[in-house]
Amino acid sequence: MTAKPRLSGLDGLRGILSILVAYAHAFGHITGWDSDKTFVRNASFAVDVFFAMSGIVLLSAYEQTYGQNFKGWVRFVAIRFIRLWPLHALTIVSIFFLFYCLTPSGVPAWISTSPYLDGLNNLVFLNGLGSREVRSINHPAWSVAVEFWVGSAFAISCFIFKKFAAPIAGLAGAVLTIAADIRVEAVQEFAFGIMPIGVLRCVTAMGIGVTIYRLIQLRRWSPAFVELVAVSGLLMIFSTTINPPLTQPKNYLPALIFSAFGIAFLVNSEITSRFLDSPIPRLFGQLSYSIYLLHVPVIYILMSIFQKNKGELLVHLAMACTFVCSYFVYHNVERPCIDWGRRRFGKKL
Repeated sequence: MTAKPRLSGLDGLRGILSILVAYAHAFGHITGWDSDKTFVRNASFAVDVFFAMSGIVLLSAYEQTYGQNFKGWVRFVAIRFIRLWPLHALTIVSIFFLFYCLTPSGVPAWISTSPYLDGLNNLVFLNGLGSREVRSINHPAWSVAVEFWVGSAFAISCFIFKKFAAPIAGLAGAVLTIAADIRVEAVQEFAFGIMPIGVLRCVTAMGIGVTIYRLIQLRRWSPAFVELVAVSGLLMIFSTTINPPLTQPKNYLPALIFSAFGIAFLVNSEITSRFLDSPIPRLFGQLSYSIYLLHVPVIYILMSIFQKNKGELLVHLAMACTFVCSYFVYHNVERPCIDWGRRRFGKKL
């Protein structure tokens, strides 16, 4: 099977999942993390699906656009940094500005006990790499930091080890996940005392996603089968994200593998990908990175304004405000940075 030039459907899927993650955090902050009001109980699985999709997108761009050589890898890393860092930095600065404007004590201890040091570490993408001493000022940003470093290492490993890199990463990650019997939703913990679990999750998901994506390209599949697996995979992704967490590796890994098959077949589908490429899902996909990073600062602002009114209505107001802010930031910050990087390096990512 030959994949379509554009990885169809992934933008829409990423957009929907970013909204689910934002809703999970909104319900947690506003109604309480133990509240039964939320309808998204396993947002961490959506993050692992992001990792799997990113592996496919980044590797396709690296191989097809940047070439498998060291110079191409340097350009690849540089443009990824330009793509991710400006908005990441903006959200960190905005959180500092927010709390120092609202309270004399500044950033509260439940976010960070060493805000200035953590802020500097966050700015160089060190949050999420496993150190218990480094906290994410903007909690969702740990996965952005991990994806930047793991994605960069993954690309160079594919240059060195060729097509063996992804299977090695996926298999090694799965074996370590099972052997360590980790809590897969953990971020600040370590497997075997040395391997950051957030990094292990990213390596495993990227390796599995790319391996399965490449495997299904080896033969032609009937259109009906492609649609069946794509839809089944999407149902697995959404049901696993909405239901209580799969804390045990024996449950988590099969769900991740089946979801990766759904993603891989989605790219080659016609009907399912057409739905996710329709205007509304594509708009969500376009704004997904902004939604993912901006929703926490928006939640903090609304919680400070409506201190005595923390119900479900405030959750939905936070999501509406997040969407409006994301639209503005995408067109005035994120998109200009993408365009500048494209002009500077001459290629699209």
